[in-house]
Amino acid sequence: MSVPGPRPSSAARAARAVGAVRRRLAPVVAAAALTVLLSACADEVVFRPLTEDPSATTAAGAGASSGAGPSSAAGPSSGPSASSSRSEVRFADGAVTLSVGRVAATTTSQKDVAEAWRRYWEVRIGAYAEPGTDVVRAQDLASGEALDEVLSVAAQFRQSGQHLEGTMALRVPAVEVDGARAEVVACVASDLRVVDSAGTVVEDSSAGLLPQVTTFARTADGWRATKVVGRADSRCD
Repeated sequence: MSVPGPRPSSAARAARAVGAVRRRLAPVVAAAALTVLLSACADEVVFRPLTEDPSATTAAGAGASSGAGPSSAAGPSSGPSASSSRSEVRFADGAVTLSVGRVAATTTSQKDVAEAWRRYWEVRIGAYAEPGTDVVRAQDLASGEALDEVLSVAAQFRQSGQHLEGTMALRVPAVEVDGARAEVVACVASDLRVVDSAGTVVEDSSAGLLPQVTTFARTADGWRATKVVGRADSRCD
């Protein structure tokens, strides 16, 4: 009669089980991350760079950054109003670019909301581009679903060893403020992709233009993002 070999310890069995689950979940995590990020679905759409105006021809470019961490570069402005300026923030040595074009904000309240929106999205994209970075700042900028999504997706990226690469470009045709509530309507073009630690593309998403709405609530500490949803809007056609 053969003598059975030693059985793996419970810890070893658990480790193998966790590894198998992670391998099965990796594509799911990637797909879910992009869905949450874009908050809309695009079927067979092709990425095209976002412009200041739908009829304009100047594209939002994605440059390279030589330094570590996020860096900013302000593009040409059509006037003194910040609502018409373009900005780019780059993460992970230029692997990810967040490009923000025209923001239609004219009143003080609209500009305050627009600035809160910009800060929130910089933290959100940065957390996905460099999952090892501290995301505590998100708690000062968001609450509810808008905060939960940042924390949960960043944690999933850390656990799976994945991160984002590519460009996300946004234009804001409307900032709507109603008392203590506000909405920022953004037109999003993206060629973001989820990449694993070996540099292999796990999920590729090219989308343009997708309408996206970020809702805000005014608190004692300022405007905080509460939810991000995809919603049809003719201003993004």
